[in-house]
Amino acid sequence: MEALTLSDRVAVLRDGVVQQVATPDGVYGRPGNRFVATFIGSPAMNVVPALLGEDLVRAGPFAVKPAAGLGGRRLELGVRPEHVLVALDGSGPGAPAEVQLVEVAGSETFLHLAAGPHTIVARAGPLTRPPVGARVRIAPAPDRHFLLDADSGATLHP
Repeated sequence: MEALTLSDRVAVLRDGVVQQVATPDGVYGRPGNRFVATFIGSPAMNVVPALLGEDLVRAGPFAVKPAAGLGGRRLELGVRPEHVLVALDGSGPGAPAEVQLVEVAGSETFLHLAAGPHTIVARAGPLTRPPVGARVRIAPAPDRHFLLDADSGATLHP
């Protein structure tokens, strides 16, 4: 986080190998691969195995419209915690999830949500504190997700 706030350009290294060099906004908003996507940002990006259907990419509790040219690849879907939309009343679009943990962190709250076999972390406002066990609905914010090649880890930008 310090590098993002103090730098004009950031180099992300893994085991001494450069993964991406870009502006702070670039490494956060357009990560080059799964490592950069999950390393930059706190809490880490949610990454879920995905399947490409005819008209949607389905990934655990999420469904998004696919970009062209994805056929034949194993995919993962990445959604940052602040881009997970949570409907606390349990209605509306999205998939059902259950609150497992409410982590109060001053000006924000992190919700750890069980959605089938997946745990999804969502960032919410400071007063958002549903009880553990509450049923909610979750969805990715429109156009705020990343598709990743599951084999190479490369981000597949539209």
